[in-house]
Amino acid sequence: MKKSRWFWGSFALIGAGVLLGSQVGWFSYSFSPASLVLTLLLAATLITSLVSLWLTGIVFSLAGLSIIYAVPLHLTQLSTWMILLIALLFDIGLSLLLHPFLKRRHKSRVTIINGQGNKQEVHIEKNIHQRHRDMHNDDNESKLFFADKVSSSTRYLHNKNLEEVTFDVSMGELKAFFDDVEPAGPELTINLNVMMGEAQLFIPQEWEISNELDYSVSSIDLPAKPELKTTMVHLRGNVNFAQISIVYI
Repeated sequence: MKKSRWFWGSFALIGAGVLLGSQVGWFSYSFSPASLVLTLLLAATLITSLVSLWLTGIVFSLAGLSIIYAVPLHLTQLSTWMILLIALLFDIGLSLLLHPFLKRRHKSRVTIINGQGNKQEVHIEKNIHQRHRDMHNDDNESKLFFADKVSSSTRYLHNKNLEEVTFDVSMGELKAFFDDVEPAGPELTINLNVMMGEAQLFIPQEWEISNELDYSVSSIDLPAKPELKTTMVHLRGNVNFAQISIVYI
């Protein structure tokens, strides 16, 4: 959270300087306040996506910047929907082609930085391996991964030893029900990576949510803290141009 404050604080200061310079004629290109704010948000999303090697965030951030600066980039012959469709095809194609590289890249990076055993390395390699296939999980798996692109899906989880679950949603809608889930311990991690979509999580009333999301231009609706707490849920991930809601059931 401290790093996040520095990151967004620096971007706000840069934005103020650029907006001032464009209004008083320091730059040849004049930024409107709206285009500047969107540029800063998309640039921040692009940087965080590059750091985490999140292809969907990279591709759609570049697509958003292309829409804003269609005139200087000579893209006025393309409609907004055409640019988004091209971005979607790029996302799908790059995800399939770069899957082996990303698998090796994530593995080697964790080994160098962490270097505290094989458990985390195996965990990340498993998630990357599962990223591009449809998973059919049995009730004993402790780590799950689901991906939805331009689709609407409802997930009913029945796992009895769950430690971590990841949802990647791009231009889609997700509903996930956790009422039949038994966490492996007192803590559970839910990773939400949502780009231009909506996600609803339905969880038991005894679970407390710790909001650790990195988000921009998004709505996050969290319930009040429960009186009886049995599980701490760490809500993490990247959320951009999305709506997230947590509902107690």
